[in-house]
Amino acid sequence: MPPAGRILATPLMSSDVAVGELVQPPQRGSVRFYGSDFVYTQQLVGDDCFTYRFSRASGARERSNLATVRLRQVPGGIHGRLAYAFVPTGRRGGTPFLDYASEQRRPMRGLRLQLVGADADAPPLAQTLSDAQGAYLFAAVAGTNLQVQVLAQALAPAIEVVDNVGHGALYAMASQPLAGDAQRLDLTAASGWGGGDYTAPRTAAPFALLDAAYDAAAAFATARPEMRFAPLRINWSTQNVPQEGDVA
Repeated sequence: MPPAGRILATPLMSSDVAVGELVQPPQRGSVRFYGSDFVYTQQLVGDDCFTYRFSRASGARERSNLATVRLRQVPGGIHGRLAYAFVPTGRRGGTPFLDYASEQRRPMRGLRLQLVGADADAPPLAQTLSDAQGAYLFAAVAGTNLQVQVLAQALAPAIEVVDNVGHGALYAMASQPLAGDAQRLDLTAASGWGGGDYTAPRTAAPFALLDAAYDAAAAFATARPEMRFAPLRINWSTQNVPQEGDVA
């Protein structure tokens, strides 16, 4: 059995479309829908295909609203593990502080990744999700100057971290340009701490926030499996400062 290759795709439909149910399931993997996105997880070696029916948000369904997805197994690929620098809190004289001396590496779970080419205006060449151990896989894609982008966005549950000072931009971590040959690429989001102050971008911070929310949602789901979470958007910026006043 190969590593679990995951393919994340958005059908070419308008935003008022909600994906419905499978008509013909895949034979070598599984499919899960997230609104107008779907994730195919490969479980057995070989080509695969599946057919699904989608409907409008209004509930209207038509026989013609069928789509068949055909997936071809290809050798190689870009794969690896994702981690972020987790900084625990400690206490010194009763005062809490961030204990950078005890920094840990934790997996970046359930995150959306995309593979982009040299043309910044073109759509992603491929998309996928990291698993519970932070592992990810892109099937082999021909090209040069490819880049892996890790978005601060999870789909199950739907959580994202944005820059509330930077016009709501979604935080992301990007790799250096790479060739399209098969290779392992591990990525780690660093804390940016330089020993006495932050001397580099605080790349890990939004992913640490997302991971904490991911843990909280998982705890609720364990106690109440029927619970359905509304999408959560977390605002964060290094420019945010405490403010006094009435929160009502």
